[in-house]
Amino acid sequence: MSEIIEYYHITGKADFFLKSATKDIPNYENLILYLLLALSNIQSLKTSIFLLTFKQKSNLLKQLWL
Repeated sequence: MSEIIEYYHITGKADFFLKSATKDIPNYENLILYLLLALSNIQSLKTSIFLLTFKQKSNLLKQLWL
């Protein structure tokens, strides 16, 4: 799915963390209701929307190994 831009296997109550980007709320709703929840191995979803980014660092691992 092109809307999924990052995903992680995580510890805790959830199994995975997915980061998505959509054009607008109707496209986000489509991603959640008709693409992700349609997958047979997804039992539940919890969503959040980021409102503001305070700090974003890219290539962190690359920077650590240089």
